[in-house]
Amino acid sequence: MDKITVTGHTSIDYIFNIENFPIENGSEKIQSINKYYGGGAANVSIGLSKLGNKVKLITPLGYDIYSTGYYHLLKSMDIDISESYIFKKEKLSRAFVFTNKNKSQMTYFYWGVGLKLSDINLKKQDFVHISTADSNFNKRVSLNSNFVSFDPGQDLITYNKEDLEIILKNTNILFLNRYELKLLCSILHKKFKDIKKWIDPIIVTMDKFGSVLYTKNKVIHIPSIIKNVVDPTGAGDAYRSGFLTYYIKNYPLDICCKMGSIISSFVMESLGCQNNLPTSIQAEERYKLYFKENL
Repeated sequence: MDKITVTGHTSIDYIFNIENFPIENGSEKIQSINKYYGGGAANVSIGLSKLGNKVKLITPLGYDIYSTGYYHLLKSMDIDISESYIFKKEKLSRAFVFTNKNKSQMTYFYWGVGLKLSDINLKKQDFVHISTADSNFNKRVSLNSNFVSFDPGQDLITYNKEDLEIILKNTNILFLNRYELKLLCSILHKKFKDIKKWIDPIIVTMDKFGSVLYTKNKVIHIPSIIKNVVDPTGAGDAYRSGFLTYYIKNYPLDICCKMGSIISSFVMESLGCQNNLPTSIQAEERYKLYFKENL
């Protein structure tokens, strides 16, 4: 495999720390505001690149890609954006993430140039990870790729049953959190046991309770690695980059999940989705420390 392709959003993230979420028509004091590079597809791409992978990012980019410094970052990480497109009249997407004292989150998303996803001319892809994005675009990607890893993310609520079924029936690896799993079953009007017949493996992340690996024959619980949680934003994207890195190296699925937990643990120790992503050497050292086994 030459490169891992990642599709979806590139955005600027504004992370707000608050004590509690406000009630309807109420207000809460914002304790801090920080601005970072983000977007699910870009986060996964940066994580994969830090771990030594060759990465191609297919994403719509705004005219402010240069003034924000994002273009320089992507090029410095040697991420191929030759199949992305810069829209000269649109701004980069923005995510406004509110994190409360319990590390729960609410996100408001300004799509900006993300609304131009459907204008991107897709070529046939070999191995693609589909991040959160417009459902019609994600359907096109799934139908135009040889191998699909799919993470519907928080935009799952926008999918209709027909498009979601098409994507899932073309998916080889599915990533969800426990809340998205319930929503997925609701949209499809199916039980999880029926969905498992379509896809192997399925990985469900469970916040501080770790993750669960579902295959046709096994259910394996993977512990979370929690050292010093500063900010959970981007932990899921980091998990995907860790899993996929070791998946393409043909490691057993449970080890791929453990590496996902390891990579996400680094990200949670710092503010921002991309600021504390490890190299493979750093990740493997922590893996040996926590799991008491060699890779």
